[in-house]
Amino acid sequence: MKGILYILIASLLGATANFLMRKNLEKEPSPLGFLIFSFSFALLTSLLFSHAGIHSFDFNAFLLGLFTGFLNMILMLLIFKALAIGPAGLLFAFLDSSSLVPSLLLLIDHGSWKHVSLYVTLLGSILIATGLIMATRKTEKNIYSLKWMSYSCIIFLIQGFIFLIFQWKCEVLLKNSSLFYFPSPICKVSYTPWFSIGFFLIPTLLLLLWFLFKQKRPIHKQESLLGALAGIATGGAALFLLTAAIAATNKQAPILFPLYSAIVVFLSNLWAKWFYKENVVWVAIALCFAGIILTGLGSYGEFSA
Repeated sequence: MKGILYILIASLLGATANFLMRKNLEKEPSPLGFLIFSFSFALLTSLLFSHAGIHSFDFNAFLLGLFTGFLNMILMLLIFKALAIGPAGLLFAFLDSSSLVPSLLLLIDHGSWKHVSLYVTLLGSILIATGLIMATRKTEKNIYSLKWMSYSCIIFLIQGFIFLIFQWKCEVLLKNSSLFYFPSPICKVSYTPWFSIGFFLIPTLLLLLWFLFKQKRPIHKQESLLGALAGIATGGAALFLLTAAIAATNKQAPILFPLYSAIVVFLSNLWAKWFYKENVVWVAIALCFAGIILTGLGSYGEFSA
């Protein structure tokens, strides 16, 4: 039960960070100041609560964290660009629906076409695609430019790859030198504190340099405050996600990340509806929610037996 509890806490923190990102855009179009504080406070959160000092330095963990953190920095910049021209709720539905990517690829590569769980996962993927298409077609036409759709699709793919790196079943991936094979040390590093430290360190440094040399302006009080709060929420969510992966049993593990994503999708659309009066297509969001859960259940049936 601890793994599920940690996921629920991580989901609440993740949805809070999403809301703070949207809130920052109301007065400050540039995301740099917000992201600098967000990543730096997430880094501090990781340092304070991960007990890195009692662990020996793990170069592979740190290196993979740097690589994943660089991807996450690009992801955050794209999210801000998409938020500026389109709806927050649907954007975060695209973002978190990408949790199906690890489960789907894992099952296609390692699963059996004779096993019903593969078809459960495929059904979940179809539900997600249907929900996203339905939500896109039934909301205001003027907000769905080709640029917004391009951002959303790229965001989906990058976040899906990040979820793959964070995935729970490294030992399954290591059974065959196949499409998703990673060397053993790299595959296990997401369970060490040095991964989280590298994950938040590289975007903090790169964005700070970009801000100092390109914008050369003072950081406003609002973006520093919102960024700090978002950083604490993001850092906490990442730590709870990784802690959940450690605490979960083999039977719980496949559903953790899909459950996290499904709850964040629901909560993000809830605040988008309440605070920004966005036209949320709840039937479409329900399809995404169900599809995300089904992808996790499909993995459960294939690999936890």
